[in-house]
Amino acid sequence: MKNVLTIIGAAILLLTYTLKEVVKEKTKDRADALRFAEAQYRSDLGLSTLQINDIVLRQIDQIGEINRIKQTQPGNQDYSKIIKNDEAVAQQLLGSLNSDFGSVARFIDSFPSGAVDLRQARDLLRPNVEKIRNDVSELLKPVNSHDWDRAVQVKLGIVMVGTQVIPVAVLGDQLLTRSKEVQEACDKLYRLSGWTSYFLYAVGVILALYANLSGIKGLAPD
Repeated sequence: MKNVLTIIGAAILLLTYTLKEVVKEKTKDRADALRFAEAQYRSDLGLSTLQINDIVLRQIDQIGEINRIKQTQPGNQDYSKIIKNDEAVAQQLLGSLNSDFGSVARFIDSFPSGAVDLRQARDLLRPNVEKIRNDVSELLKPVNSHDWDRAVQVKLGIVMVGTQVIPVAVLGDQLLTRSKEVQEACDKLYRLSGWTSYFLYAVGVILALYANLSGIKGLAPD
């Protein structure tokens, strides 16, 4: 009986070590990694969703205005200044799209393996992001035309990029929400593992001391 209690005590101490050194520390490392990734993601954020929405809506309004000008003022109009400005906006949005999607992809990689839905959402977005990037980059190549058609094309390119940046930003917001939930769960598990390890350690020590100091008198046969 003495040996049994000694073995049980040793097993409890081993379990205590496992909780403290493996479960507890691994949980803390996971939460810390997510906090670091979240901070990095926030620092990498470019234009906000509201700013992008405003840019897209403004371009749509301007397309309508250019169309009205064409109808009321027949003939070739020089839109070179508008086109030059819009090309700069389109390049800015392309850069934001590439940067934001890269940040989202890295942020997702910091999540536990159970975040399958987030990885699937990223993988579904990737082909669209690459297509928009290639199409608009091709559209923005220098041309000699500065007429109505070119002006509208560049504005539509801005709209295309803007409408793709928005779902990337939405996925980023989902990541921030999930990150907070996972961090809170990890913190709770960390605290629970700590208190459980202390309790088990005390139980293990008590059993080991009892087995070795009492000699289990009265339990062994005479």
